[in-house]
Amino acid sequence: MKEYIEYFKNYSANVYTWGDIEKPQIICFHGLGSTGLSFIEIAEYLKDTYYIVSIDLPGHGKSPAFELEAEYEAIHLIKWVELLLEKIGKEHFYVLAHSLGASIALHYAEKHSEKVEKMMLLDGGYHHFEMENAYFKKKFQNLDKPDYISTCLEEDLNYYEKDFEEYEFENEKECMAFEKTNYTRWSNELEKAVKDLMRIENGRIRYHANGKTARAYVKFQYLVYRTVTFEKIESQIMLLYSDLPEYLMEIKEQMIAVFLTKKKNFY
Repeated sequence: MKEYIEYFKNYSANVYTWGDIEKPQIICFHGLGSTGLSFIEIAEYLKDTYYIVSIDLPGHGKSPAFELEAEYEAIHLIKWVELLLEKIGKEHFYVLAHSLGASIALHYAEKHSEKVEKMMLLDGGYHHFEMENAYFKKKFQNLDKPDYISTCLEEDLNYYEKDFEEYEFENEKECMAFEKTNYTRWSNELEKAVKDLMRIENGRIRYHANGKTARAYVKFQYLVYRTVTFEKIESQIMLLYSDLPEYLMEIKEQMIAVFLTKKKNFY
């Protein structure tokens, strides 16, 4: 694995690569709060066959955050991606994207389907937040909500901003123990990915992605169905989604059904 900073226009991005640059290329976009190292396990597995390039999105890992929330709107965020991929992307490549990264991948493929051979979306891209919020508002109007369920945009934005700001740990060991509770298994590669999430602030451990960054990205994701013209995406798509937690499956399947009507070129 190699890691370096790519400079382009007035921006910079942290980039991870695996494998031989002469091999077919896979570009990876991670999810909210994560980093490019979230793909480390699959990259290590595929590095003999593909040239894998995984980036830290703005405000994540070692890639600087945008100064203004408006810069996370689709027109600006996707321009950042375009400028970066002009530097590090081949003429044609595959895309592997998780959650938030899937929304970014769809926006990019809408404008550059001629570059994107195929896309694999990992539990992302299909989210229709207005549909989801309407579902939970009706389902839980007279019941206690399980864990956290949003029922409107502003509630979701406030939740994520507060949630990302509140995570703070005494030391790396404490943070690692907490992160392990989010996994059903563990590996040396996952440990490296988790360590990549951390930064030190005033002697304590916090995550690189902060509350303002989370708020801006959640707002970006809410508008995917308004800002992407799915009919323009000619690239083939494979969608993989999680069946956990179980209480999300009903609405998840409904959202996926809508997504399939928007984009018919699946494999």
